[in-house]
Amino acid sequence: MGAYLCIASNGVQPSVSKRIVLNVNFPPMIWIPSQLVGAPVGTDVTLACNLESFPQSVTYWNRESGTMVLTNDKYNSVLLNKGLYKVTMQLTIRNLKPEDFGAYTCVAKNSLGETEGTIRLYEIPPPSSPATSQGPEPQRPKSEKLRNGHPQNVQPRTEETGSTEVQYGPSPSFNASSLSSENYLPPTNSNTEPGADTISSASGKSTSAYFCYALFFVLCQWLSFLELS
Repeated sequence: MGAYLCIASNGVQPSVSKRIVLNVNFPPMIWIPSQLVGAPVGTDVTLACNLESFPQSVTYWNRESGTMVLTNDKYNSVLLNKGLYKVTMQLTIRNLKPEDFGAYTCVAKNSLGETEGTIRLYEIPPPSSPATSQGPEPQRPKSEKLRNGHPQNVQPRTEETGSTEVQYGPSPSFNASSLSSENYLPPTNSNTEPGADTISSASGKSTSAYFCYALFFVLCQWLSFLELS
């Protein structure tokens, strides 16, 4: 189908041409890009049938019950011209409900015949967002009370790795309170005043040193006396 141009020329101007349009009449033919279409509830979906026919066909959509689908707030039926004898039938269904799922039939008729094609619309689950698919973040327990930087109620856990046993758990805690002065200072006499032992010890050392020095001085004087005599 289409236009043809016939040109005649013998070298003498002008040339003669004739344009001829050829039309081929044939009954409608339908092919469907996708016979199964899935969509979730609450969304919009568009069904499509490709049609070729000449002369131009009368087109409409039917439900599987035989009810004709009319254009309204729920349905929108359009024809998209693709050429002299080619069109695309589209049916848009808005805000899908459970009762909207099922078979839809596109029908085309002209003076030479009739044909139809069926598309089955089925329900699919709605797409989930990444945050929903991962689930909520698990609740973490509150921090345990620490003493010396380590939890008190953690039990060590061991795991065997070959011939070596690995121990998990808190390292031994260091209690600074155990190094207090009351654990390491020698006991004191409750009848004496604080610091009395220290003063008496210092006095005893001073007396011994003085006695040694006096003895040494006397010994030196005695040796000098012997040398003079």
